Amino acid sequence: MPWDSSQSDHSLLLAWAGGDQAAATVFVRKYYHHAMVLSLGYCRGDKEQAETATQTFFERLARRLPRLLQEDPAKLQDISQHFPAYLLSALRNNIKEQKRSASLYQQKISVQASRIDLETESSTTERFVREDVIRHVLSFLPESQRTIYRFYLEGYSYQEIARKLGLKQGQVRGRIDRGNQKLRQHRQLIHQLLKP
Repeated sequence: MPWDSSQSDHSLLLAWAGGDQAAATVFVRKYYHHAMVLSLGYCRGDKEQAETATQTFFERLARRLPRLLQEDPAKLQDISQHFPAYLLSALRNNIKEQKRSASLYQQKISVQASRIDLETESSTTERFVREDVIRHVLSFLPESQRTIYRFYLEGYSYQEIARKLGLKQGQVRGRIDRGNQKLRQHRQLIHQLLKP
């Protein structure tokens, strides 16, 4: 069936949830500009942050729709009937999360800078132990996620990882999110690794 933006949000989202990429493309085109305008407002004109928030929103939506179709069709119906409100709320949450992550990263950097002398005194044994723990954690991930997750454990931001690997920030975030889901049982170990 040929899709166009005049069709209802519900029929487009339902088709997208069922795997129809043509419906997904039409739906994203229909709302992308609107999402960017909202994001720019929340980000106070920071275009890079707005693009990341918008891409993250649509990537998360793509992952969520098939699950909703299977597990909670009523929720899918509700989202499609009130999509502009859902978009507004989800973008606001994405941007708050981005700002929180950036703030935590900046705090981590400043703490690391103030402790740089202590770090140079740390023993070789501690470094080997840390490397072993990182290797152990990464062994649970597929090869496609290991490099990204290693940079993440070493304290690089999503933006820095994306730049290093030639990926979009949303792709990096998505792979790290999937890695976090796979490594749920190792959460305590990961928190130890991420400590400054």
